[in-house]
Amino acid sequence: MGAPVARLGLAALTLLLFAAPALGATLEMSEPVVMRAAAVAQTPQGFIGSTATITITSAANGSGHVFLDTFPLTEVDMQGSARLAARVATQTSGKDLHAHDFFFVVRSGAQQIGGPSAGAAMTVGAIAAMNGWNVRDDVLMTGTVNPDGTVGPVGGIAEKAAAAAQVGIVRFLFPSGQELAPLGEDRIVDIPTYCRDELSIECIAVADVIDAVGLMTDHVIERPPLTGNVTGEDYLAQLAPLGAALVADAQAILAEAERAHAAAPESAAKSALGERLESARETLARAERAAANETYYTAASLSFQSSIEMRYVREASGYLSAQDAAAAHAASMADARSIVRRAQSTIDAERVRDTNSFEAVGAAQSRLMEAEARLALGESLLVEAASPRALFDALYNASYAAERAETAEWWLLLSEGFPRGEPVDAAALEETARDIITTSTEEIAYVEAVFRGAGATGVLTRSRELLDDADAAMERGFYAAAMLHALEASVRASVALEIAGFGGSVPASKFDVAQQNAARAIQGARARGVESLLAQSAYEFGLSLEDPAEQLTFLGVARVTGNLAGLPGLFSEARAPESRFQGIAPTARVDVVFLAVAFAVGIALGVGTGLAAMMPGKTEAQREAEERAPAQEGPAWDLPAAPSVDQEEGTMREP
Repeated sequence: MGAPVARLGLAALTLLLFAAPALGATLEMSEPVVMRAAAVAQTPQGFIGSTATITITSAANGSGHVFLDTFPLTEVDMQGSARLAARVATQTSGKDLHAHDFFFVVRSGAQQIGGPSAGAAMTVGAIAAMNGWNVRDDVLMTGTVNPDGTVGPVGGIAEKAAAAAQVGIVRFLFPSGQELAPLGEDRIVDIPTYCRDELSIECIAVADVIDAVGLMTDHVIERPPLTGNVTGEDYLAQLAPLGAALVADAQAILAEAERAHAAAPESAAKSALGERLESARETLARAERAAANETYYTAASLSFQSSIEMRYVREASGYLSAQDAAAAHAASMADARSIVRRAQSTIDAERVRDTNSFEAVGAAQSRLMEAEARLALGESLLVEAASPRALFDALYNASYAAERAETAEWWLLLSEGFPRGEPVDAAALEETARDIITTSTEEIAYVEAVFRGAGATGVLTRSRELLDDADAAMERGFYAAAMLHALEASVRASVALEIAGFGGSVPASKFDVAQQNAARAIQGARARGVESLLAQSAYEFGLSLEDPAEQLTFLGVARVTGNLAGLPGLFSEARAPESRFQGIAPTARVDVVFLAVAFAVGIALGVGTGLAAMMPGKTEAQREAEERAPAQEGPAWDLPAAPSVDQEEGTMREP
């Protein structure tokens, strides 16, 4: 017994020695915040509402780790919600994510915990934990959280409200824009009215976590007041000369198009081109009026639209007039190709340097990708024996590509007039882009499910296209463009849901709120030292539109880009590594990598030593018998060579 006991003691000592360095400074833990969250559970009778309990604790001397303990099991999207909740909570509170740790303990009666619908509630709880606030036990919330702090759409709102009423909740919060929601398979209810008349509770739509904090904690996070002009002097100073230059360029193209069109022989094609030329003149006149009114981005956008048409008229008219039509067509395509390649060489070499260049570089990247796609489409039409229609379509796409490539370069010029902002870490930029794409994908999937339930399909085609563009941008390393595509995709999906909820007739108050939220986001970015070009451009352009969906979309884009611009810790420094530990963390501050290695080595040594200690030793007679025994050949196994990494199937690799 002596030897086995000694060996086990040695193994235990080894484990303790490896783990000892991890026992460092004690974490400064907050008081736990206990709150209930809304959920839905699937039963044989369908989905029914239920509730979950979430306990949230924060450590003010942490290192940016997020720990999650759930019972029963959790899905991956729940883990993503916890990480995003921690990030948004620190941003909203003006604190550094990398100086805090968060611990989320979730308990539910459902068979499996999943879905991002508790994200907004978890964010509120994290804010309360950091600030030492209590969360009211008679208030319950459902809603995803977006990276800019807004509350995103979820399903099962009516069922969740009913479950809240059954457990004594008197105030139920749900995402703004989802006032109309399905109840069962054949009923649509107005949630505030349904709650008041049938559940006897108060149901309130909330737009963002700041609204939710006030209603759930009775503490107010002050919003910056709206003061002065929304579009700043720096923005106007940069846009004025560039907008005027685009108008002048469009005027020059118009003159060239008019001369080329006049010289073309009479034909049905010339008549059709004449109609397009007249429409382009009207668009250019609107651009000139916009420039005179100092709405320079609107002027630039209208100039771009007119320039596409006028370049096409110029190139198509030249094709009609040329003695060697094939050579003229080839020259037009080659000219567009040259312009796109010039933009590629410039933009591919450009990287996001700081928070002030992020938007301009992202806009340039996204426009370059659009130019490349248009050029590729045009060239794909040039097959052998292409029809006259295909040849004209190829010229139009090449004209679009050339103009879009030039606007991509124009966006890069915009960033040069602004001072440098906070440095941007490439790894953090990539991580943030992936988080935003994931969140947008979840939101769009939910909205699609709502429309499918109502028998509507194809409503979110543009959102899906933008998500595809975001994925393509990620593969190319255009992380800023990926974020912008995903954000617009999410906004378009949310707007589609809101307009459907209003029955297609949007009240004027909705536009007022959208305009105020966008303006507040722009001024908030300015207070953080970032002049958000995209936010101000989208705001200005949105106000110039008449279509309700497009106006709300551009105001929404202005809001989300303004809210993100210059947020502390968003992508200005490298992220701490994600924790692989699940559950309630120990009270000591630890080096996670060292602890993992120490425990692995310690356990291996302990198990190995223990097994060796417990195995009976061989007698002297047994050892002598083995030495005298002849060697025996084993079966002739044909062992294949170990597969190379490329031969392994199902292996996930980084591109």
